[in-house]
Amino acid sequence: DGRARQYAFRELQSILRTDKGDPRQDRLRRALAALETEGHLAQCTPFECGSAMEAFCRVRRPERALQAFDDLVDNRGLRPTTFAYKIAVKASHRMRYWRRCVALVDEMTAADAHPLDLITVNSAISACSKAGRVDEVLKLLKTAKTAGLKVDLFTYGSVLGACDRAGRGTQALALLEVMRREGVEPDVLAYCSAMGACGRADMLDQVFGLLDEMRGKSSSSSSETTSSGRRRPDARVYATVLTACKRAGRWDLATELLDQMREDGVEPDCAAYTAAAWACAKRGKVAPAKRVLAEMRSRGVAPNRLTYQAVISACETARDANGAVAVFEEMRGLENNITPDGVT
Repeated sequence: DGRARQYAFRELQSILRTDKGDPRQDRLRRALAALETEGHLAQCTPFECGSAMEAFCRVRRPERALQAFDDLVDNRGLRPTTFAYKIAVKASHRMRYWRRCVALVDEMTAADAHPLDLITVNSAISACSKAGRVDEVLKLLKTAKTAGLKVDLFTYGSVLGACDRAGRGTQALALLEVMRREGVEPDVLAYCSAMGACGRADMLDQVFGLLDEMRGKSSSSSSETTSSGRRRPDARVYATVLTACKRAGRWDLATELLDQMREDGVEPDCAAYTAAAWACAKRGKVAPAKRVLAEMRSRGVAPNRLTYQAVISACETARDANGAVAVFEEMRGLENNITPDGVT
Protein backbone atom coordinates (compact mmCIF):
# COMPACT_ATOMS: atom_id res chain seq x y z
CA ASP A 1 0.00 0.00 0.00
CA GLY A 2 2.84 2.38 0.83
CA ARG A 3 4.49 1.82 -2.54
CA ALA A 4 1.19 2.23 -4.34
CA ARG A 5 0.60 5.52 -2.55
CA GLN A 6 4.10 6.77 -3.36
CA TYR A 7 3.65 5.85 -7.02
CA ALA A 8 0.26 7.60 -7.14
CA PHE A 9 1.68 10.80 -5.65
CA ARG A 10 4.70 10.75 -7.97
CA GLU A 11 2.24 10.53 -10.85
CA LEU A 12 0.27 13.46 -9.39
CA GLN A 13 3.42 15.58 -9.05
CA SER A 14 4.39 14.77 -12.64
CA ILE A 15 0.99 15.96 -13.86
CA LEU A 16 1.30 19.14 -11.80
CA ARG A 17 4.60 19.91 -13.53
CA THR A 18 3.56 19.08 -17.08
CA ASP A 19 -0.12 20.05 -17.35
CA LYS A 20 -0.02 23.65 -16.12
CA GLY A 21 -1.42 24.97 -19.38
CA ASP A 22 -4.33 22.55 -19.59
CA PRO A 23 -7.53 24.55 -18.95
CA ARG A 24 -9.60 21.44 -18.27
CA GLN A 25 -7.07 19.63 -16.06
CA ASP A 26 -8.68 16.30 -16.90
CA ARG A 27 -5.63 14.20 -16.03
CA LEU A 28 -5.29 16.00 -12.71
CA ARG A 29 -8.94 15.42 -11.88
CA ARG A 30 -8.60 11.70 -12.64
CA ALA A 31 -5.44 11.45 -10.53
CA LEU A 32 -7.15 13.13 -7.57
CA ALA A 33 -10.20 10.90 -7.93
CA ALA A 34 -7.94 7.84 -7.83
CA LEU A 35 -6.17 9.10 -4.71
CA GLU A 36 -9.49 9.58 -2.94
CA THR A 37 -10.91 6.25 -4.11
CA GLU A 38 -7.83 4.28 -3.04
CA GLY A 39 -7.68 6.02 0.33
CA HIS A 40 -4.18 7.36 -0.28
CA LEU A 41 -5.03 10.87 0.89
CA ALA A 42 -5.77 9.62 4.39
CA GLN A 43 -2.24 8.17 4.60
CA CYS A 44 -0.26 10.85 2.81
CA THR A 45 2.89 12.45 4.19
CA PRO A 46 3.01 16.22 4.84
CA PHE A 47 4.96 16.67 1.60
CA GLU A 48 2.41 14.64 -0.35
CA CYS A 49 -0.41 16.58 1.28
CA GLY A 50 1.00 19.82 -0.13
CA SER A 51 0.98 18.34 -3.63
CA ALA A 52 -2.62 17.19 -3.23
CA MET A 53 -3.63 20.63 -1.95
CA GLU A 54 -2.02 22.33 -4.93
CA ALA A 55 -3.86 19.95 -7.25
CA PHE A 56 -7.21 20.61 -5.57
CA CYS A 57 -6.67 24.36 -5.97
CA ARG A 58 -5.78 23.95 -9.61
CA VAL A 59 -9.02 22.07 -10.33
CA ARG A 60 -10.95 24.76 -8.44
CA ARG A 61 -11.68 22.78 -5.31
CA PRO A 62 -10.12 25.02 -2.65
CA GLU A 63 -12.48 23.70 0.03
CA ARG A 64 -11.07 20.20 -0.51
CA ALA A 65 -7.53 21.53 -0.21
CA LEU A 66 -8.37 23.01 3.19
CA GLN A 67 -10.02 19.75 4.24
CA ALA A 68 -6.81 17.86 3.43
CA PHE A 69 -4.80 20.40 5.43
CA ASP A 70 -7.13 20.12 8.43
CA ASP A 71 -7.06 16.33 8.31
CA LEU A 72 -3.26 16.37 8.37
CA VAL A 73 -3.11 18.71 11.36
CA ASP A 74 -6.21 18.02 13.43
CA ASN A 75 -6.84 14.33 12.83
CA ARG A 76 -3.35 13.00 12.28
CA GLY A 77 -1.31 15.44 14.35
CA LEU A 78 1.32 15.98 11.67
CA ARG A 79 3.16 19.22 10.98
CA PRO A 80 2.43 20.75 7.57
CA THR A 81 5.23 21.85 5.29
CA THR A 82 5.78 25.50 4.45
CA PHE A 83 4.41 24.78 0.98
CA ALA A 84 1.21 23.33 2.48
CA TYR A 85 0.76 26.48 4.56
CA LYS A 86 1.15 28.65 1.47
CA ILE A 87 -1.41 26.62 -0.46
CA ALA A 88 -3.77 26.78 2.54
CA VAL A 89 -3.57 30.58 2.45
CA LYS A 90 -4.18 30.51 -1.30
CA ALA A 91 -7.22 28.25 -0.85
CA SER A 92 -8.57 30.41 1.98
CA HIS A 93 -8.23 33.48 -0.22
CA ARG A 94 -10.25 31.80 -2.96
CA MET A 95 -12.91 30.87 -0.42
CA ARG A 96 -12.91 34.45 0.93
CA TYR A 97 -11.98 33.14 4.41
CA TRP A 98 -10.14 36.25 5.56
CA ARG A 99 -10.03 35.16 9.21
CA ARG A 100 -8.37 31.91 8.23
CA CYS A 101 -5.85 33.74 6.04
CA VAL A 102 -4.83 35.87 9.03
CA ALA A 103 -4.66 32.86 11.34
CA LEU A 104 -2.50 30.88 8.91
CA VAL A 105 -0.05 33.75 8.46
CA ASP A 106 0.12 34.14 12.24
CA GLU A 107 0.89 30.42 12.57
CA MET A 108 3.63 30.65 9.98
CA THR A 109 5.32 33.57 11.69
CA ALA A 110 4.85 32.15 15.21
CA ALA A 111 6.42 28.82 14.29
CA ASP A 112 9.48 30.66 12.94
CA ALA A 113 10.04 27.67 10.66
CA HIS A 114 7.80 28.70 7.76
CA PRO A 115 9.26 31.70 5.93
CA LEU A 116 6.70 33.99 4.34
CA ASP A 117 6.82 35.00 0.71
CA LEU A 118 5.17 37.97 -0.94
CA ILE A 119 2.62 35.89 -2.88
CA THR A 120 1.31 34.35 0.35
CA VAL A 121 1.06 37.68 2.16
CA ASN A 122 -0.56 39.30 -0.86
CA SER A 123 -3.21 36.56 -0.91
CA ALA A 124 -4.01 37.15 2.75
CA ILE A 125 -4.06 40.94 2.30
CA SER A 126 -6.32 40.62 -0.75
CA ALA A 127 -8.80 38.43 1.16
CA CYS A 128 -8.97 40.91 4.04
CA SER A 129 -9.16 43.87 1.65
CA LYS A 130 -12.17 42.43 -0.17
CA ALA A 131 -13.86 41.99 3.21
CA GLY A 132 -13.09 45.61 4.12
CA ARG A 133 -10.94 44.57 7.10
CA VAL A 134 -8.57 47.54 7.17
CA ASP A 135 -6.98 46.84 10.55
CA GLU A 136 -6.14 43.27 9.56
CA VAL A 137 -4.76 44.48 6.22
CA LEU A 138 -2.48 46.99 7.93
CA LYS A 139 -1.34 44.32 10.38
CA LEU A 140 -0.45 41.99 7.50
CA LEU A 141 1.42 44.79 5.76
CA LYS A 142 3.47 45.30 8.91
CA THR A 143 4.08 41.54 9.14
CA ALA A 144 5.38 41.50 5.57
CA LYS A 145 7.82 44.31 6.24
CA THR A 146 8.95 42.78 9.52
CA ALA A 147 9.69 39.57 7.59
CA GLY A 148 11.94 41.57 5.27
CA LEU A 149 9.67 41.29 2.24
CA LYS A 150 9.82 44.05 -0.36
CA VAL A 151 6.15 44.84 -0.85
CA ASP A 152 5.05 45.77 -4.35
CA LEU A 153 2.36 47.70 -6.17
CA PHE A 154 -0.11 44.80 -5.87
CA THR A 155 0.35 44.76 -2.08
CA TYR A 156 -0.23 48.47 -1.71
CA GLY A 157 -3.11 48.34 -4.18
CA SER A 158 -4.93 45.83 -1.97
CA VAL A 159 -4.23 47.89 1.15
CA LEU A 160 -5.53 51.03 -0.54
CA GLY A 161 -8.58 49.10 -1.73
CA ALA A 162 -9.39 48.26 1.88
CA CYS A 163 -9.00 51.93 2.86
CA ASP A 164 -11.36 52.85 0.03
CA ARG A 165 -14.07 50.42 1.17
CA ALA A 166 -13.79 51.61 4.77
CA GLY A 167 -13.49 55.34 3.99
CA ARG A 168 -10.04 55.66 5.59
CA GLY A 169 -8.95 58.73 3.64
CA THR A 170 -6.18 59.86 5.96
CA GLN A 171 -4.58 56.42 5.97
CA ALA A 172 -4.84 56.20 2.19
CA LEU A 173 -2.98 59.48 1.77
CA ALA A 174 -0.31 58.33 4.21
CA LEU A 175 0.11 55.10 2.26
CA LEU A 176 0.69 57.01 -0.97
CA GLU A 177 3.54 58.85 0.73
CA VAL A 178 5.00 55.59 2.02
CA MET A 179 4.83 54.12 -1.47
CA ARG A 180 6.78 57.02 -2.92
CA ARG A 181 9.43 56.83 -0.22
CA GLU A 182 9.90 53.14 -0.95
CA GLY A 183 10.15 53.71 -4.68
CA VAL A 184 6.77 52.16 -5.53
CA GLU A 185 5.08 54.53 -7.97
CA PRO A 186 1.28 54.63 -7.51
CA ASP A 187 -0.65 53.65 -10.61
CA VAL A 188 -4.10 54.75 -11.72
CA LEU A 189 -5.88 52.15 -9.57
CA ALA A 190 -3.91 53.22 -6.49
CA TYR A 191 -4.98 56.83 -7.06
CA CYS A 192 -8.58 55.75 -7.61
CA SER A 193 -8.60 53.86 -4.31
CA ALA A 194 -7.08 56.80 -2.44
CA MET A 195 -9.59 59.18 -4.02
CA GLY A 196 -12.43 56.83 -3.17
CA ALA A 197 -11.29 56.61 0.45
CA CYS A 198 -11.10 60.40 0.72
CA GLY A 199 -14.48 60.79 -0.96
CA ARG A 200 -16.13 58.45 1.54
CA ALA A 201 -14.44 60.37 4.36
CA ASP A 202 -15.83 63.72 3.09
CA MET A 203 -12.32 64.89 2.19
CA LEU A 204 -13.24 66.42 -1.15
CA ASP A 205 -10.33 68.89 -1.19
CA GLN A 206 -7.92 65.98 -0.95
CA VAL A 207 -9.73 64.19 -3.79
CA PHE A 208 -9.16 67.16 -6.07
CA GLY A 209 -5.62 67.52 -4.77
CA LEU A 210 -4.86 64.00 -5.97
CA LEU A 211 -6.51 64.75 -9.31
CA ASP A 212 -4.36 67.87 -9.71
CA GLU A 213 -1.32 65.81 -8.84
CA MET A 214 -2.13 63.36 -11.59
CA ARG A 215 -2.70 66.19 -14.05
CA GLY A 216 0.68 67.68 -13.13
CA LYS A 217 -0.66 70.75 -11.35
CA SER A 218 0.49 69.86 -7.84
CA SER A 219 3.72 71.33 -6.51
CA SER A 220 4.60 67.90 -5.11
CA SER A 221 4.64 66.31 -8.57
CA SER A 222 7.77 66.23 -10.70
CA SER A 223 7.70 66.51 -14.48
CA GLU A 224 9.22 63.05 -14.73
CA THR A 225 6.41 61.33 -12.86
CA THR A 226 3.57 63.37 -14.33
CA SER A 227 4.72 62.50 -17.83
CA SER A 228 4.19 58.82 -17.02
CA GLY A 229 1.17 57.35 -18.77
CA ARG A 230 0.38 55.32 -15.65
CA ARG A 231 -0.60 58.42 -13.73
CA ARG A 232 -2.58 60.25 -16.36
CA PRO A 233 -6.22 60.50 -15.22
CA ASP A 234 -8.59 58.33 -17.23
CA ALA A 235 -12.30 57.57 -17.15
CA ARG A 236 -11.93 55.51 -13.96
CA VAL A 237 -10.28 58.40 -12.15
CA TYR A 238 -12.91 60.91 -13.20
CA ALA A 239 -15.69 58.50 -12.29
CA THR A 240 -14.22 58.28 -8.78
CA VAL A 241 -13.99 62.08 -8.46
CA LEU A 242 -17.52 62.53 -9.78
CA THR A 243 -18.77 59.98 -7.25
CA ALA A 244 -17.11 62.01 -4.48
CA CYS A 245 -18.81 65.16 -5.80
CA LYS A 246 -22.13 63.34 -5.91
CA ARG A 247 -21.71 62.17 -2.32
CA ALA A 248 -20.89 65.72 -1.18
CA GLY A 249 -23.61 67.34 -3.29
CA ARG A 250 -21.07 69.56 -5.04
CA TRP A 251 -23.01 69.96 -8.26
CA ASP A 252 -20.89 72.95 -9.31
CA LEU A 253 -17.65 70.96 -9.19
CA ALA A 254 -19.28 67.96 -10.83
CA THR A 255 -20.53 69.92 -13.84
CA GLU A 256 -17.18 71.72 -14.21
CA LEU A 257 -15.47 68.36 -14.12
CA LEU A 258 -17.29 67.28 -17.27
CA ASP A 259 -15.51 70.06 -19.17
CA GLN A 260 -12.20 69.21 -17.53
CA MET A 261 -12.54 65.62 -18.67
CA ARG A 262 -12.72 66.72 -22.29
CA GLU A 263 -9.66 68.93 -21.79
CA ASP A 264 -7.79 65.81 -20.74
CA GLY A 265 -9.03 63.88 -23.76
CA VAL A 266 -11.53 61.81 -21.76
CA GLU A 267 -15.04 61.93 -23.21
CA PRO A 268 -17.73 61.73 -20.49
CA ASP A 269 -19.89 58.63 -20.74
CA CYS A 270 -23.36 57.95 -19.39
CA ALA A 271 -22.02 57.08 -15.92
CA ALA A 272 -20.14 60.38 -15.68
CA TYR A 273 -23.13 62.46 -16.75
CA THR A 274 -25.40 60.53 -14.40
CA ALA A 275 -23.08 61.10 -11.43
CA ALA A 276 -23.08 64.84 -12.18
CA ALA A 277 -26.87 64.82 -12.40
CA TRP A 278 -27.12 63.11 -9.00
CA ALA A 279 -24.81 65.75 -7.50
CA CYS A 280 -27.32 68.33 -8.74
CA ALA A 281 -30.20 66.27 -7.36
CA LYS A 282 -28.76 66.21 -3.86
CA ARG A 283 -28.99 70.01 -3.68
CA GLY A 284 -32.22 70.33 -5.64
CA LYS A 285 -30.52 72.11 -8.54
CA VAL A 286 -33.05 71.48 -11.28
CA ALA A 287 -31.67 73.74 -14.01
CA PRO A 288 -28.10 72.34 -13.84
CA ALA A 289 -29.48 68.80 -13.78
CA LYS A 290 -31.54 69.49 -16.91
CA ARG A 291 -28.49 71.05 -18.58
CA VAL A 292 -26.54 67.86 -17.89
CA LEU A 293 -29.34 65.85 -19.50
CA ALA A 294 -29.48 68.17 -22.50
CA GLU A 295 -25.71 68.06 -22.95
CA MET A 296 -25.77 64.28 -22.95
CA ARG A 297 -28.27 64.17 -25.77
CA SER A 298 -26.46 66.85 -27.78
CA ARG A 299 -23.24 64.84 -27.61
CA GLY A 300 -24.89 61.58 -28.60
CA VAL A 301 -24.71 59.96 -25.15
CA ALA A 302 -27.95 58.11 -24.41
CA PRO A 303 -29.31 58.72 -20.88
CA ASN A 304 -30.48 55.71 -18.90
CA ARG A 305 -33.10 55.22 -16.20
CA LEU A 306 -30.72 56.40 -13.44
CA THR A 307 -30.03 59.63 -15.33
CA TYR A 308 -33.72 60.46 -15.51
CA GLN A 309 -34.21 59.45 -11.90
CA ALA A 310 -31.51 61.94 -10.91
CA VAL A 311 -33.22 64.81 -12.75
CA ILE A 312 -36.61 63.86 -11.28
CA SER A 313 -35.00 63.66 -7.83
CA ALA A 314 -33.65 67.19 -8.30
CA CYS A 315 -37.21 68.33 -9.06
CA GLU A 316 -38.48 66.47 -6.01
CA THR A 317 -35.91 68.12 -3.72
CA ALA A 318 -36.80 71.54 -5.18
CA ARG A 319 -40.53 70.72 -4.91
CA ASP A 320 -40.95 71.30 -8.63
CA ALA A 321 -43.85 68.96 -9.33
CA ASN A 322 -44.46 70.21 -12.86
CA GLY A 323 -40.81 69.78 -13.75
CA ALA A 324 -40.79 66.25 -12.37
CA VAL A 325 -43.85 65.29 -14.40
CA ALA A 326 -42.35 66.80 -17.55
CA VAL A 327 -39.15 64.78 -17.15
CA PHE A 328 -41.17 61.67 -16.37
CA GLU A 329 -43.22 62.07 -19.55
CA GLU A 330 -40.04 62.62 -21.55
CA MET A 331 -38.60 59.45 -20.05
CA ARG A 332 -41.65 57.50 -21.17
CA GLY A 333 -41.27 58.74 -24.72
CA LEU A 334 -41.00 55.99 -27.26
CA GLU A 335 -37.74 57.36 -28.69
CA ASN A 336 -35.96 56.79 -25.37
CA ASN A 337 -37.06 53.17 -24.96
CA ILE A 338 -36.73 53.48 -21.17
CA THR A 339 -39.40 52.05 -18.91
CA PRO A 340 -39.87 53.81 -15.55
CA ASP A 341 -39.65 51.59 -12.50
CA GLY A 342 -41.19 51.91 -9.03
CA VAL A 343 -38.41 54.18 -7.79
CA THR A 344 -39.00 56.59 -10.70
